[in-house]
Amino acid sequence: MRRAAAVLLLAACRNFGEPPLHLVVSPPSLTFTGLAGGVGPPAQALTVDAIGGGGGQLTWAASADVPWLAIAPTSATAPAVAWVKPLVPGLAPGVYTGSLTVETTVPPGMQASVPVTMALASAVSLTGRWTGRTPPVALTLTIAQTDSTVAGTGTLTPSFGSVRVTGVFRPQQDSVALRLAGESGVVALRGSLVDENTIRGVLDGGGLAGYLLTMFRQ
Repeated sequence: MRRAAAVLLLAACRNFGEPPLHLVVSPPSLTFTGLAGGVGPPAQALTVDAIGGGGGQLTWAASADVPWLAIAPTSATAPAVAWVKPLVPGLAPGVYTGSLTVETTVPPGMQASVPVTMALASAVSLTGRWTGRTPPVALTLTIAQTDSTVAGTGTLTPSFGSVRVTGVFRPQQDSVALRLAGESGVVALRGSLVDENTIRGVLDGGGLAGYLLTMFRQ
């Protein structure tokens, strides 16, 4: 009786066997955010794996249905990691959608689709000349922006005279943080970009505390 049961169990295990080889791609979707005219968001990893099949090999090839998506490598043997990167130069602000297709070549016939979404914000730059005046304080800046870094020179009166300007501008939050360094000390300007030509901020340091100042692009 026990022998018969063991034979039946062994037969059942053989019937179930190893699950068939199949393609697994993760994550199931990709989302990117960046700035139009910028260098583009960093690449993201796409994992291509082979599950089941008793350790059989699975060779695949990948392609994109839009010209602004690049994937490397475009083919390999699973398991493998491919890197997906948007090609931002030349693209206007907006939301873009596309798809990556991963298809097996050996054995053929298996396929996975990965939807991709990218949102590009307007690339506003602080480069230029700015002035602001809230008596008795007046501030003039001539600055240049590279990526998110801001540098330049300016004049802060009274008391400070010439200042050296360093800081950052984060377009996605519209936040401005500048350091104005002069012979009399350091003043911080923190605020936000109201529109492309207006900065509303607060001066702190060098005898100024919470001093409201609005600056306009000239």
